Amino acid sequence: MEFVINDLAIHCQSETTYEAIAHIRKLIVLIKELKKSKILNTIYFDKKFAGIQLAPNYYIEQMLNDSRLTKDERLFIKTILVKVSKVSPNPKQVFEIENKSSSLLAYSYLNNLFVISIAANPLFGNTFLRGSLNNGLQVFDVCLFNLSDVEDIEVHKHRLDIRIYENNPKHKLNYGWGSPMDLNDDIAQKILDKAIPVPNNINHLISHYNNNYYSFRKHHENCFHGYIDNSLSENLKKLLDNL
Repeated sequence: MEFVINDLAIHCQSETTYEAIAHIRKLIVLIKELKKSKILNTIYFDKKFAGIQLAPNYYIEQMLNDSRLTKDERLFIKTILVKVSKVSPNPKQVFEIENKSSSLLAYSYLNNLFVISIAANPLFGNTFLRGSLNNGLQVFDVCLFNLSDVEDIEVHKHRLDIRIYENNPKHKLNYGWGSPMDLNDDIAQKILDKAIPVPNNINHLISHYNNNYYSFRKHHENCFHGYIDNSLSENLKKLLDNL
């Protein structure tokens, strides 16, 4: 799975350096468990870490050399920050929550990425971040899957698994009795991997491929069947067209 670091959360300062270190330790434990479970592949961020204040007058550079963290903890967090991949989200697409906005969090929703947050602000300690996706054309109510503590892995365990495409006889092209699926299983799996959830319905995913729109419905744990769905609302079609 791929994750983004919550840029809104990382700029929320803790009241003291002791609190900041406690949050960093939670982050270390969380990322270690994600790596141990072979869940985490890549972490993305869109800005430089240098100059970020974790607490008043306590910069991320100071934290990386703070003896209150063990040598192993400092080395681990340095390694993680070095390996973070840079992305350039579309500034016209933003996720809005409590008068804050982020193009990186919009990118996370549109690319099926989980969010990792430092919860100095209790808002970002929630396992679900409920806000609005504004792409300049429409505004949708959406929900991001957020992890700020190792316990959140248990909450999201089914969502963190790989999506599995299973064809359904009722959607078989020319033979089925439901809306047809014209893709072979390999291509359907690739389209499913890139599909995004319908706002407020995590069991219904949608995608766009070769001039057709597709719906994928969860029918068992992380298994989905799919079909051509050109009956999607114009708002959803425009959302997919702008990806």
